[in-house]
Amino acid sequence: MDNLADFRKAKSIFFSVVENLHTHDATELIRRHCNGDARLMSEVERLVAAHQRANRVLDAANVTPPDSDTYPLASGDRVGRYEICEMIGEGGMGLVYHAKQIEPLQRDVALKVIKPGLDTREVLARFRVEQQMLAKLEHPNIANVFDAGQTDKGHPFIIMELVDGDTLTEYCDREKSSLKERFDLFLQVCSAVEHAHQRGVIHRDLKPNNILISRQNGTPLPKVIDFGLAKAIDVPLSEKRKLTALSRILGTPQYMSPEQSLAGSDDVDIRSDVYSMGVILYELLTGETPDDHLKQETGSRPHSPTTAEKSTWDKKPSRQYKRFSPERRWEIAANRSQSPGRLAAQLSGDSDWIVVKALEHEKCRRYQTITALSRDLERFLNSEPIDARPPSPIYHFRKLAERYKGAFGILVALLVSAIAIAAVSFHQAQTERNQRHQIGILLDRVERERLRNNESLYAADIRIAAESLADGDVAQAIALLNRHVPVPNNPTRFDQDHRGIEWSHLLQKVTATRTAFAISNEPLHTLANRPDQDRLIASGDLGLLYDFAFESGQAKSCEMGFDAINTLAFSPDGALLAVGGRQGMIRLTNPADFSTVAEFSFDGIEVLDLEFSRDGTQLFASGRSPDVRVYDVATGSTLGVLRFHAKTIESICVSADGKSIACASDDKIISLWNVADRKLIRSSPPAKHRLTNVAFGAGGRTIVYATVKGDVEVRSVRDWGLIHAEKLPSAVQSLAISADGNRAAVGCRSGVIHLLPADALAQDRSIRVGSPVEPKAIYAHRGRVNDVLWLDEEQIASVGGDGALVVSQLDVRNEHQPRDAMPVNRISISDDGRWLATHDYRTVQLVDTHTHQARQVPTINTESMLAGISFFPGEHRFAIATTDGKLITAHAENTKRCETFTLPETADFSGLKFSADGRRLLLFSRSDDILVVVERPGFEIVFRASCPDAYTADLAPDGKHLVTSFRGDVMVYNVDSGDLIRTSLSHHSETIHDLQFDSNGRHVVTSSDDRTIRIWDPWSDGPSELIGVFPGGVPRMLALSHDGRTLFSVSRSGEAWGFNVPARQKLFPVMKARGEFFDCRLSRDDSVFVTLQEGRVIRWITLSGDLQSATARSGSSPAINADTVGEGSITK
Repeated sequence: MDNLADFRKAKSIFFSVVENLHTHDATELIRRHCNGDARLMSEVERLVAAHQRANRVLDAANVTPPDSDTYPLASGDRVGRYEICEMIGEGGMGLVYHAKQIEPLQRDVALKVIKPGLDTREVLARFRVEQQMLAKLEHPNIANVFDAGQTDKGHPFIIMELVDGDTLTEYCDREKSSLKERFDLFLQVCSAVEHAHQRGVIHRDLKPNNILISRQNGTPLPKVIDFGLAKAIDVPLSEKRKLTALSRILGTPQYMSPEQSLAGSDDVDIRSDVYSMGVILYELLTGETPDDHLKQETGSRPHSPTTAEKSTWDKKPSRQYKRFSPERRWEIAANRSQSPGRLAAQLSGDSDWIVVKALEHEKCRRYQTITALSRDLERFLNSEPIDARPPSPIYHFRKLAERYKGAFGILVALLVSAIAIAAVSFHQAQTERNQRHQIGILLDRVERERLRNNESLYAADIRIAAESLADGDVAQAIALLNRHVPVPNNPTRFDQDHRGIEWSHLLQKVTATRTAFAISNEPLHTLANRPDQDRLIASGDLGLLYDFAFESGQAKSCEMGFDAINTLAFSPDGALLAVGGRQGMIRLTNPADFSTVAEFSFDGIEVLDLEFSRDGTQLFASGRSPDVRVYDVATGSTLGVLRFHAKTIESICVSADGKSIACASDDKIISLWNVADRKLIRSSPPAKHRLTNVAFGAGGRTIVYATVKGDVEVRSVRDWGLIHAEKLPSAVQSLAISADGNRAAVGCRSGVIHLLPADALAQDRSIRVGSPVEPKAIYAHRGRVNDVLWLDEEQIASVGGDGALVVSQLDVRNEHQPRDAMPVNRISISDDGRWLATHDYRTVQLVDTHTHQARQVPTINTESMLAGISFFPGEHRFAIATTDGKLITAHAENTKRCETFTLPETADFSGLKFSADGRRLLLFSRSDDILVVVERPGFEIVFRASCPDAYTADLAPDGKHLVTSFRGDVMVYNVDSGDLIRTSLSHHSETIHDLQFDSNGRHVVTSSDDRTIRIWDPWSDGPSELIGVFPGGVPRMLALSHDGRTLFSVSRSGEAWGFNVPARQKLFPVMKARGEFFDCRLSRDDSVFVTLQEGRVIRWITLSGDLQSATARSGSSPAINADTVGEGSITK
């Protein structure tokens, strides 16, 4: 033929034809393989004719088979002392039967006899060789030979151990054997082959079908069988020639060494068995032999692999494994009890090079013995250095030097001279560069640690601030929040703004309850509410009266001629306003125009407190004296004096029924008087500290008092028995009881109003009153809360040392629930947080988070069940998948027009996720174990993969990558190529429940049954990092803020927690459920956090994301203070 390539092709076809001559016609085989190529057919026919001539030479010397028509043996036939049961196998020259030995002992054996018609001289000679070979071998991993002989017809036979079991590869795949277990079985086979080699026997047909797995005491025991092609290392040369005279290729092509593949070759030694063992090891690792790449390239194996083809095989198992389809990788990994990513990692490295060395084309470069192969494999298993390694550049350089010795000598001399000249200067320059590099590394490390420390301090402050709010210490919470407000050119503040939505959330909790009105530049001391009008009267140090109208939000001032006004009191009918101050006088005024009605002298003593009797006929006044004076309102005359105390009376209060008046004095005693006859009823035991305020509660049956040390106690009027006690963090300045007498508001010098528990004033503790979400404390003033009063059941008004009038709301519920909503299974939220799209199995429901109104969408009507739902990025349009392969889109504000698309895949797609540009859509089905990515506008499939044991998946914002899980591992796929590009092994010790890309696709956060939440950079080789351990439960679903700084997670323990991602710390619980949480979502603008709770109920909270955007990084110095006007705003 004209060229080497054509000859190799003809030779390859020749081998395939010769291999099948016993079952097919030669002419038909040649025509089929040559595809009409006349020149190629002519060359193959020439080679086949030469082969057949060689056969006829030896056939002339064959022995006529005796009585061949009596074979094969049938069940029940006797061969000596053996009874035939059934034929169980057929080899190249023999038949194998299951037989029973009758005497001298009974047992099952395998009987091997020559095939009928094949008992030629050559075959008989090989059969005798096999008898001799097996007689030499005695090893636990080689099938034992019990007997040998001839039948009555002169046919030789061998009696061997009957091995009942699977082949090596079948057993490993059926048992899902790990790589370690496969290596252990392989080493036992190596031991058997090594035993044969030591006794001068080369097997020459090692393959998985000749290695059967039996059981011994429950432990798998491999057995090497079929030495029919074995070759004796020390057989005489004349015998060798007889056995190879036919120039036939003997063995199984895909397991044969290159030298064994050459017809007539005598160059077969123990290294041929090393090659075959390498192919077996390759198949144990990857599930296929090295020549199976021909199947993948052509769709079928056209012929047995030639020597030339074997030299081109890619012998690295790891590369072959990566060529498989994703489905094939999953299948192979499952058969080895591994995930695809973990198996790929285990196949690469030293195990690759052990297989490569065993499969070297040139046998001089293989392992020279089976012992060397097994020892190198043991070194690998023991994590020791191995002998097998790829040819290094030094190896190639040495070969080049041997070829050109003279030139190489000159080159070496020149190089040594050049190196010697440059060595000193290079060393100095390199040392300087290394020093600069090390300094840079240290500076970077210091900077990273500084930033991490600042983040940790911020997270700790946020956590303490949340705990302070829960405990009612609003002042501490405010101080901690203010600590992280950037102030330009202030070196004592942080140089970065660490605030996230958790800061805004706490700020909202602090300030959303208050509306402040700046009335005076001086402190305000007292406040009164006219019963019949929507007006408040306030006064303070300037001696002015401020008439505040709620409708206008404005206050009119009136000069009263006082240096300072300490107390105000309206008559029960609202017709009179009593004013008391430092001048030692009391003035009765008309509230309409504040004109004077009457004045009562208080003997120049500063007036501290005023109270009208319930019928409005008497006025009680206390001041800096131990007495309380009683005035006749009509005449101004003094009706009497309540005299009991030794020190100043700070506070007085008339009971709701008008029968009693209580006085609190600096002598730490409370006195109780009868209004009618002004007689002392009883006095209390001394308190621990000086008293500041007193009031009646619960219809006059209880009395509440407070001290300068923050003690607040509720006692029974009847016997002073203690009903309730509180210890507040600051001195008490004011006290007010609600109109129903059941709730108490306590104003403190810290600027905080504390609310006693709803049942604290009730003698019957089973009675619970008030708002169920009533806060423990309300931040009100920047300074003392000098006076406080109840406007209604849900509002408190107060004045303080900051000159502000503050109205505080008690109904501070930030947790919302839709009205008229149905139970649902899936939720999604629009990017701006305005709309929630939900559904059960049949009906779609929309919820407006502004109005809290829920409404069903009747236009979406499908006979199949609804599966998953998601909003389009930046739109109020949403998409919903159905189990019959439909995708329906609609607009939240106009659901009359719906579009329906047919998906190329039908499954229960419970998870839908758009890429940031909305071009691609991920559909994930946990129940059907598949992942699909489709591309708009036609929703064609661009990626599909199976994902067994995965709970979740997510699509990167750019739509080019997706992430999913396998038990505790995380895997990243390239959507366009379908390749598995990155794996995080042992990411979690237990099953992963949720994972999510951050908004820029740089990191992935995960939650797991091991209670941990972790973060991983899939584009580097680093390990994952722990964000936090979920408190008291298992984290399920995750919701990550757009800036990647704040993470929310919910659990079935009924809590939703926030975590700070940069600091890797937990923060505080943001929501609590009555039962389990099943799902959660966070709007892209971070304004709404929505959850799906037990009973399939939707609840959400607002996070004031816009507030942070407006105030953070503003270049000014915002702070939380009492000058704030409006709900939740910050003064700049």
